[in-house]
Amino acid sequence: MKEFSVTDADAGARLDRFLRRIVGAMGQGVIEKALRSGHVRIDGQKAKSGQRLIEGQVVSVAPYFLSHAEQHQAAQIQPKKPVVNKEKAAKEIDQMTLIQTSEWRALNKPSGLAVQGGTQTHKHIDGLLSAGFPSRDYKLVHRIDKDTSGVLLVAEGHHAARTLTKGFRDHIINKFYLALVVGALPASGVISAGLRKSGGKGLEKMIVDDAEGQPAITDFICFDSAGVVSLVGFSPRTGRTHQLRAHAAHLGTPILGDGKYGGAAAHIGGVGKKVHLHAWGLRLPTGEEVFAPLPGHITSALQVAGLNLPTAENFPCFGFSGRDRVT
Repeated sequence: MKEFSVTDADAGARLDRFLRRIVGAMGQGVIEKALRSGHVRIDGQKAKSGQRLIEGQVVSVAPYFLSHAEQHQAAQIQPKKPVVNKEKAAKEIDQMTLIQTSEWRALNKPSGLAVQGGTQTHKHIDGLLSAGFPSRDYKLVHRIDKDTSGVLLVAEGHHAARTLTKGFRDHIINKFYLALVVGALPASGVISAGLRKSGGKGLEKMIVDDAEGQPAITDFICFDSAGVVSLVGFSPRTGRTHQLRAHAAHLGTPILGDGKYGGAAAHIGGVGKKVHLHAWGLRLPTGEEVFAPLPGHITSALQVAGLNLPTAENFPCFGFSGRDRVT
């Protein structure tokens, strides 16, 4: 059985939709049959298609179901999944690696590269790890958006995956994001606005809805501002899909380049269309801090806007000492 850890971003999703995301488009009948026969389980127990996932659970999928899914996809006249060269995949992962221990790797994921596969998504971190290190038991324990760059933690082995997944679920692993937003924000504050999916097949967009949405809370600090654009630090207390992007837009200060949530207002002259959101740091329960260097499109935008990165005087913040911060 291949195991998939339920991350904070997957929490609340229906099991059948989760399965389609990890194996691609599948008929409901095929999924129901696999569930009845026990080829798909949650924490070792049989489950139903409409069951809502809880962060920290482990979804086990039998090779039979994965094989059937691959055959189904091949029949859908989709582009052939490219073969990933082992040496090339390993090199890509090694180049992204910030720190490696016996239990985890911290990667600096580039913007535009997905963490997991799905329909029409053939290149992703999960696939590169499997192709490059087939003898290593790497497991994803959280996710960051495809359009977001920065620190991604990957566990090695079942025990480490359980421990780290629990750390993210219980919020004892802290996250620190840097973003450029359009407009100005107060010096600091807390955004508390419930989020829910806006609906529509294949549409992954969140909207603010305190009545029916899931609770979502984000702390922020404005480090520097040029009026038209500001450098902001975000630390999410919850882990909803697109939480920071939706919350920033909710304040009327969308993340620079994020047309999905900010529309035309998110694009200002002289700046590319990449989303200017970076998972800058993680703080582990041991107190260890892992920071990821900023990507080129963000450093360039900072220079154009004349904005300065946080200095030693700006720390500690969000529980980070900042002693290992990098730019």
